[in-house]
Amino acid sequence: MPLVEQEYEVESDASSASYPLAMAAISGGSVTVAGVGSDSLQGDADFCFILERMGCRVERTPTTTTVHGPADGQLKQVSEPIF
Repeated sequence: MPLVEQEYEVESDASSASYPLAMAAISGGSVTVAGVGSDSLQGDADFCFILERMGCRVERTPTTTTVHGPADGQLKQVSEPIF
């Protein structure tokens, strides 16, 4: 049986994307991660909403997530259940 060429789109790993997003939160900078956005099928893609509750600004497109660290440089504690 001959092999038939096919294309598959595989989205980026949302768990791995959480590290640079967290760095933006900690440093007060901004990071955009391509390949993990609002259309992601991975539960870990929602990690950005935890950062948002901690005071970060989050922007999402279907294929990207951007986190901006808090303007005052201070992350807020999240004490109630996350999800």
